[in-house]
Amino acid sequence: MAMCTSPSRVLAAATTCLLAALVSAQVADDFTDGDLTTGTAWSGDNTIYVVVDDGGNQRLRSNSPGAANYYLSTPNTIVDDARWEFFIDLRFATSGANYADIYLMSDAADLSGGVNGYLLRVGGTLDRIELFRSDAGTANTTGLQSPDGIVNSSTSNPFLLRVERTAAGTWTLQFDDGASGTYVNAGSTTDMTYIIASHFGLRIEQSSAASVVNNHFFDDFSVGPIPVDLTPPSLLSATVVSATQVDLLFDEPLDATTVTPTVNYVFSGGPGTSSTNLMGPATVRVTATTPFQSGTTYTITVNNVADLAGNPCAGQSAQFLYFVPDVAVYGDVVINEIMVDPSPTVGLPDAEFVELYNTTTDKTFDLEGWTYNDGGSELILPSAALPPGGYVIITGLDNVAALAAYGTAVAPAGSVSLSNTGDLITIKEPGGITIDAVAYSDSWYNDPFKADGGWSLERINPITPCSGAGNWTASNAALGGTPGEQNSVYVIVADVTPPSLVSVLVSTGTQVQLVFSEAMDLISLSTGIYTFNPALEKRCVRNQIIIGAAVDITFALRPARAEFFA
Repeated sequence: MAMCTSPSRVLAAATTCLLAALVSAQVADDFTDGDLTTGTAWSGDNTIYVVVDDGGNQRLRSNSPGAANYYLSTPNTIVDDARWEFFIDLRFATSGANYADIYLMSDAADLSGGVNGYLLRVGGTLDRIELFRSDAGTANTTGLQSPDGIVNSSTSNPFLLRVERTAAGTWTLQFDDGASGTYVNAGSTTDMTYIIASHFGLRIEQSSAASVVNNHFFDDFSVGPIPVDLTPPSLLSATVVSATQVDLLFDEPLDATTVTPTVNYVFSGGPGTSSTNLMGPATVRVTATTPFQSGTTYTITVNNVADLAGNPCAGQSAQFLYFVPDVAVYGDVVINEIMVDPSPTVGLPDAEFVELYNTTTDKTFDLEGWTYNDGGSELILPSAALPPGGYVIITGLDNVAALAAYGTAVAPAGSVSLSNTGDLITIKEPGGITIDAVAYSDSWYNDPFKADGGWSLERINPITPCSGAGNWTASNAALGGTPGEQNSVYVIVADVTPPSLVSVLVSTGTQVQLVFSEAMDLISLSTGIYTFNPALEKRCVRNQIIIGAAVDITFALRPARAEFFA
């Protein structure tokens, strides 16, 4: 089992790159001018195209009320080492009678005639994206295409599309299904039939179907030179796959010849590099000469691995933790902090959470298969490393990203819902053994102001087995809590005095309540040994979880009347 660290990836980067391309392109139109003549001048069937506001974006939209094939074009002569980019959304089920052609290269302005050049078809019979060569108006496939059926929605098919052509006539196609910022490479082909062009444009093939009317949307057309790549690859993450192997993920495809030399990879802390393999365009598997040691965090540093443009990286590093999970017993991990009422916020995110703390000095745990229960169902936790003295924050799925800024944050398979007034939180390992349980109460804040929200409950001494009120209080941290770090109220005071039995209260004819001198460990109350003289058979033992210092014991038979027990 291994954990890796990885910087966050911003999907908006794709949009930023597209806007940058618009600045330097020969064709650049995002339609914010609201028409077809200002800036980029379009000609053709202008009366059946319109610029509309589409959810806050000015976009080009079809405006034909019925069956038609209609086009727009604009001058463009860039064809060598060129890149074409644009947004398209066909909000209907495409077919052989309903699709859109983007003319990347055309030798004429009138796209309805027998032009020579190249076009990218979106939709069609096979609902795919495909590069065609137009030979006097007849479309012939180049064989460069996406998988079939990716233009598959009857209501919306948003794509960011990117096509590149080198001076040698090599074409590449990339598509971003959903316009999310992540492109997929569809492949490449070489075709040098036509090497010059005069226009770029689009042409819509539309049937009489009502569903296609006014449902073709376009935006951010850009035609310009292929950007020169001067940026070396960045190492994003390192993920252990075995006791001797780690996968390195880079942010772009790599030059395979620079991946092979083992001298390009250095592990901190001992092992050398035995071999390397390119597992994917941007993934390298590195095999160490000796096995990793459990519970050890390693740093791997990479030099001279280059991207496809020949840019070598220098000093790229990532950390990873390798460990063989230990088996936890009661008390190895404790519930250390509870944020039951985050609003009004003091400084932390508006999120409920429960923090776990590893009290051991030599054990590393994997939380995969452990369960969390806050008074409802047992919810399964995902894999997460909990090293000696480490913390893991349990929260709802919607809050993981916000709390990840404070440490490792995970969401169980279900909702985290903590009662403001009190609840029983239980953590169990995969075998069902309780590792810790806390029955908190809003009286534990010891401060009415903080009990009103925004402040967490913190465990004072995480080492003592006592999980009752005396070991908890409101946080003193300026942010209202300390997720992922030592509690603000942390104090280690050795408790060497065992509890004493204060009184025995007769509850019913078959039940007594034992009251102790201090808050008790809930697990030991259930598993403790209780002896009565004369002997009585116990039927069940039930903790008084709210009181914390008492336990109810129910007998199988009613004792004889007026009989004294000790």
